[in-house]
Amino acid sequence: IKPTYMMPREGEPQLPDEQVPLVEADEFTGDPGLSAPRYECDYAHRKPMCDVLLNGSAYAPPGKVVRQTAVGLRVGSLVKTFNVVGTRVWQKGVLGVTVTEPEPFDVMPITYDAAFGGDQFLANPVGRGYRRSADGVDGHPLPCTEDLGKPVTDPEGSYRPMSFGPIGRNWRPRVTHAGTYDQDWLDNRAPFWPVDFSYAYFQTGPPHQKQPN
Repeated sequence: IKPTYMMPREGEPQLPDEQVPLVEADEFTGDPGLSAPRYECDYAHRKPMCDVLLNGSAYAPPGKVVRQTAVGLRVGSLVKTFNVVGTRVWQKGVLGVTVTEPEPFDVMPITYDAAFGGDQFLANPVGRGYRRSADGVDGHPLPCTEDLGKPVTDPEGSYRPMSFGPIGRNWRPRVTHAGTYDQDWLDNRAPFWPVDFSYAYFQTGPPHQKQPN
């Protein structure tokens, strides 16, 4: 069962005439597997909790531009906030790696494509900013989202990827719930789930974006 509601600024949610259909297969912002998930298939076997997800953009005040702004999501007791920052790149000089001044923007999409990650960063392999080595980092883009009070200053650092959308099936920590598929599973369990499989694998929300059912 999948209902669609219109959420006005004031008043009660309304049922629109046209309902959004069930998602038959995962949908991405770009090439599958090489970009962030936008919507995941609705046919999950079981979800122990409710995922709270949001696809959207950060906006400057009308008629203005900003170099960074804070955004937030609140649903019941769930609260998540982080900074959205204008486009920046790494600069490598004689004194090390520095960050260029953020470019001003009036609207900035919020997506894991623009969050910290990339370069085999297991928590967000489709992101930007992370480099396993400072060699060749010059000119590479930084993420456009970052944790409040924890600006991204080190391309080899370990920062939390910040977005409100679904996380990939093969990203950490989600993939750790998928279980172990080895010879013992082939010999004794296949085609059923491994003994260490957890239904938490079907939770698409990032950490701190889940509510009890």
